[in-house]
Amino acid sequence: MEKILHLIQKLKPLLKFLSKIIGRLRNLPEEKPAKTGGSSPLMEFVENYTGKAVDWDGHFGAQCVDLVRLYWDVVENIPQPEPTGTGGAVVFFTKHYLRPIQRRHLKLIAYRSGMVAPEGSVVVFEGTPANRFGHIGICVSADENVINLFEQDGFRQSPAAVGRWDYSRVLGWLVRHKAA
Repeated sequence: MEKILHLIQKLKPLLKFLSKIIGRLRNLPEEKPAKTGGSSPLMEFVENYTGKAVDWDGHFGAQCVDLVRLYWDVVENIPQPEPTGTGGAVVFFTKHYLRPIQRRHLKLIAYRSGMVAPEGSVVVFEGTPANRFGHIGICVSADENVINLFEQDGFRQSPAAVGRWDYSRVLGWLVRHKAA
């Protein structure tokens, strides 16, 4: 019996690792035939994950940050550090300077009135009294008044979908460095 307990203790790290891998595999999109006709990687990502609850890091369920980290990993090919807790979506803007991988690959642009979020940028919203963590999502399209944002709501644990936002709480956005 002691040998079995000892073996189980030794296998715990491996089981934890396998559990994490299986969790990520559950969120992979179903394989679909290749498309012809110039669909962008962003739009393919939106199509593949719409209606799915993405829990990239396996913590706290499907959060807005999980969808963004999966996007950066899969579409932008930006390495994602192991999950350690982010402190919320708002810190992707307020603590950008403390995130070396993010800084190396992404440029932070502070929003000013009249600006338009570019397609594929990751838009960061400030927190509210009800949600101090803020919000983050991927811009599918935008004009000066509205952002169509691919997002998921961590409070409601809702699956990924495109929502419409105005700019009233936008702090700014993150875009890929041209040279990265």
